[in-house]
Amino acid sequence: MKQFVLLLLTFLTIEMTQAQDQFERLYRATGTSHNALDVKQTSDGGYLMLSLSQSSDFANVTKLDPKGNISWSKDYDFDEPLARSGDIELLEKDSFLFSVLELNTQLNNVVTKAAPNGEVVWSNAFGRPDFVASNLPVFREVELTANFDKGVSVFGQQGVLNNMGIYGARLDSLGNLLWAKNYFIDDNLPLSVLNGVQDAQMTQDSGFILCGGTSEFVSAADLMLTKLDSLGEVEWSNSYGDNLVFTAELGNAVVQTPDKGYIVAGFTVIFPLVPNLTENGLLMKTDSLGNVEWLQTINIDSSETVDGRFTDVAIDADGNILVSGYARSDVESYHLFMKFDLAGNILSNRKYNKNAGVNEKSSIVATQDDGAVLFQSARDDGATEPIPYLIKTNELGESSCSDTFIYELTTLDTLATNPINLLVESLDTVLLKEPLVMDYDSFSVPVLALNAPPAFCEGDPINVTFDATVDGAVSYAWSTGETTPMITVMEAGLFTVDVRIEEDVCFNLCDTVVIAVIGPPTVAIGQDLNGFCVNGVGVLEAQIQGAANQIEWSTGDNESFIFINQPGTYGVTVTNQCGSDEAQVVVTDFPEVLPSFVLEIDDSGLCAGENATVVADVFNATPNSVIWTATDGGMIVDGENAPILTAGTPGTYTITATNNCGTSTQETVLVAVPPTVNINVLLDELCMLDSAVISSTGTGFSTFEWSTGNATDNQITITEQGTYSITATTIACGTATAEITFDCEFPFDECVMIPNAFTPNNDSNNDGFSPVIPENCVEGITIRRLAVWSRWGKKVFDEASNNPIWDGNDGGEPAGADVYIYLVDAVNEDGEERIFKGDVTLIR
Repeated sequence: MKQFVLLLLTFLTIEMTQAQDQFERLYRATGTSHNALDVKQTSDGGYLMLSLSQSSDFANVTKLDPKGNISWSKDYDFDEPLARSGDIELLEKDSFLFSVLELNTQLNNVVTKAAPNGEVVWSNAFGRPDFVASNLPVFREVELTANFDKGVSVFGQQGVLNNMGIYGARLDSLGNLLWAKNYFIDDNLPLSVLNGVQDAQMTQDSGFILCGGTSEFVSAADLMLTKLDSLGEVEWSNSYGDNLVFTAELGNAVVQTPDKGYIVAGFTVIFPLVPNLTENGLLMKTDSLGNVEWLQTINIDSSETVDGRFTDVAIDADGNILVSGYARSDVESYHLFMKFDLAGNILSNRKYNKNAGVNEKSSIVATQDDGAVLFQSARDDGATEPIPYLIKTNELGESSCSDTFIYELTTLDTLATNPINLLVESLDTVLLKEPLVMDYDSFSVPVLALNAPPAFCEGDPINVTFDATVDGAVSYAWSTGETTPMITVMEAGLFTVDVRIEEDVCFNLCDTVVIAVIGPPTVAIGQDLNGFCVNGVGVLEAQIQGAANQIEWSTGDNESFIFINQPGTYGVTVTNQCGSDEAQVVVTDFPEVLPSFVLEIDDSGLCAGENATVVADVFNATPNSVIWTATDGGMIVDGENAPILTAGTPGTYTITATNNCGTSTQETVLVAVPPTVNINVLLDELCMLDSAVISSTGTGFSTFEWSTGNATDNQITITEQGTYSITATTIACGTATAEITFDCEFPFDECVMIPNAFTPNNDSNNDGFSPVIPENCVEGITIRRLAVWSRWGKKVFDEASNNPIWDGNDGGEPAGADVYIYLVDAVNEDGEERIFKGDVTLIR
């Protein structure tokens, strides 16, 4: 058995070390092209990729295994064209959320929750109803955070025509809106000064950190950080930058560090008087209040002709900073990776050979094996269509064919920091969405998988053919030295193949397979009877050498270990495909087990002056060895040398019993529990028929009395409004009281009754939809507005008048039978307002 486990662990170790811990993969699609948006690693070590079709018609989520092979892929088609923006977040058990940003609509921040197989659970749109999209030259984002309460938050760019701002909303796990807010710069400052959110993350205190900018324009733009609490209220907000006409500092991503500070990744822009501008990567560390601790800019290739940007940032398990980005010039462009410690020291840097597009969104994630995965769009030489590009690296950023790059690092003392005064506006708008989900299987991705044969028996001839043929492969390298797609092996061992797919991509696949030779298993039986004195059982173990696929004990058990409680002869047989072996053992005597107890306690009468009793079931004790003792003021009335104890006072009592294994003791505490009493309503028709029935329940009392004077009946009938109580009394533990109040004044909320269906068929019965105020409710309630929407978000009725009624028409034509969403605005004579929301079914 141990040999089999060792072989299995060796095989698993080989599989893990060869399981594509470094690779680069392109995901070309037939019929369309995709822009890479975001990636997350799943619990099984695989990945979820979110991308957007180049035509902006639909979003795509693709599940990959740890080697980057596709498990499933789905397209999500929404009502509107989509902006090049989106996030994906993992939830429990690999369900997930993703966001997209719709164009040409007001509620444009769309969040969709999906099951682990990609099927939609719910999908809602959030935003400001009077939002007007801006055409200013910035990339609008819609950012997600997975919250600690299993909900989600969404942040994006929203506002009104003359003042763009930030939109934020927090949702529960079902997609219901907990709060929604808009954030604007104070009106005393220039208009249109927030360009939305480039990144948002939940912080350790369940609040949020937002990263963006303070200008719609690139010139004179400053980096912005805003810290919100869990309710969306602003704790602090700062802009960072020189605010000069020819410079800009822009943030693309933010992450919280273990010391509760923040790392911001982005880039700086310098606008010289000559046509060429210069972009350098930017990395900034702040404390928890946004104060700058250190700041660095990185000039890629140490040349003004090469522009570099940092696009995303992550923190690995060791607290180091992982940064992704790209560099570009007139000659080349490439994706890049850098690793820093928390003090800003560079630990590694790598560049990857595939061309990077301009202004591409990218994502970086720290992986479970201390490496990283980068996801962005690549472009073939001379091509304009994007291709999702996944790079899996080791802890140094090395992939299949990466290389280091030249850089020049500049450390700055600080960056000018200015507080921002944000105005906050609360919103409550949400719109149901129903995206069309379609299976997608048109990614052209090579797959390599070697299948291991069953183990061979000793002496059997071995003749196995492995096929590593992959479309587009240009070379094969086997551990045997062979270079053909297929090889035949005639001996046991470990075999590895490395397949080069396309030289211009520097894209390698590898896999490992083991051919094992085994013999029949051998078995011996080990025994451990020492625990019998403690727990009454002994253990027999089948000690197996070699691989066994079947274990059978003479008791009928099939596990490696069995438990026995009596002497006898025990045997075991172990078997695999190469033979079997058996062993036998004779168990003659067991040591005696220690005494044990099961106690049944009744101390409920101590408060009423009665005795408590403890009945002990005693096992494996020598006759007449049971003794009770009392401590902590306890008084034994009877049973000091018997299994049944009678005690007259609260306290700690100990039972002791002895046998040849030794002595066992067990304590029990008897307490005088104060009485309890409760009032239960059996019938409540006091407000309708002047009658109600109440009863009492409780423990530990000897007498009781109702406030009506009744001291004999557990159940009474009352005919008047008011407060009723009951008092329970004990001899030693005091009294307990409970009360209940009957009041027939109806609350406001219960006086607005809204039907859940109506039938507008002109039969004078239930033809219209409107709230109903019952006659027995308070006077002075007015329904001052009724609005109705279709499930698609179309408003079919909206009337602000006294007690409006919807006749079931839409624009003068009968509305179709369906479920509609309503809003009711009501007010009473005291000026109290209520908003009611729900759905109603129109039946024809």
